[in-house]
Amino acid sequence: MATKNFLNWLLTEKGKQFSFYVAGTAITGIMVASYTSQTIFINNYKDLFRLYKNGVAAPVPGILKERFEKTLQLLEIEEAERQLYSPFMSCGFDIIGLGLSSSRFGVYIGLPSNFQYNSPQNFDTSKIVLNQAEGKSVTWDSKEGQDLLNSMVLSEKAQLYAIAKEIQFRQSPKLYIDTFIATSCAAATYILSSIINRKFDFYSRPRVIRLIVYSFVSSLCFMNFIMCKDMSQLYYEKTSDDYLIAKDPVFLEGGKEFWEKILKRNMALRKLLGPRGESMYTITGNENNIIRSKHLPFTERQSFFANKAAPSVN
Repeated sequence: MATKNFLNWLLTEKGKQFSFYVAGTAITGIMVASYTSQTIFINNYKDLFRLYKNGVAAPVPGILKERFEKTLQLLEIEEAERQLYSPFMSCGFDIIGLGLSSSRFGVYIGLPSNFQYNSPQNFDTSKIVLNQAEGKSVTWDSKEGQDLLNSMVLSEKAQLYAIAKEIQFRQSPKLYIDTFIATSCAAATYILSSIINRKFDFYSRPRVIRLIVYSFVSSLCFMNFIMCKDMSQLYYEKTSDDYLIAKDPVFLEGGKEFWEKILKRNMALRKLLGPRGESMYTITGNENNIIRSKHLPFTERQSFFANKAAPSVN
């Protein structure tokens, strides 16, 4: 009864005003959360990805610090701005970029632990498991096991490219664009729903009709959100690769190796993970996305570097 009375109250003028303030608060919350997670609260956000050993954050090895500094030099980042860029050791085997170069809170690049190995023989394979919840170990003497192990060893050039692409991406306005898109789509959901309700007088119709309207408008705005977000992601990934190739030949060579290893890793995981791997990766090593395109296809990025002529050096 209390729920029914509350829903009926929402149809009154005071109820509509209450809904307006709630929607405004939610929209503001989306905007604030999207921006502050990569700025004010970036240290808290970083902790979600940080690698810990015995309860303590794993330190960055000296060799990786040197490579990080070398990347900053190759990108010709001003000495005064280099303090804004910091590495940390991250979980998993993917490099991670957090933050904004235009923010005083800086940029953090999460380096995977496999970056510190220069040979497959250096790996402690007993600590690497698939489907961690099941504790499934890898058959390392199989072809797929060897392919996975070899794919995790990256040369210095490949690591320099990996670090550079994350730094370059953090210098783009992608976060501002995502924040604007998310806020705009959330606001459009409320505004369009209100306009439709008033125009067709759905406030006086059965509640199920309004629920259908809300579901349709929410789905439409959400689809628009992911489409715009993914399009901007693809654009800035392509722009980043173009910039790095023109910046220094080392990124051309490193990029080619990096994406070859990523494809090799994904194809190995597709076999080793069974049905789950087949749902995650295609037979060529790309991410298996049905609707969205969260990233440029890895095969496309690998071909881009493989087919690109090395820029001349004066």
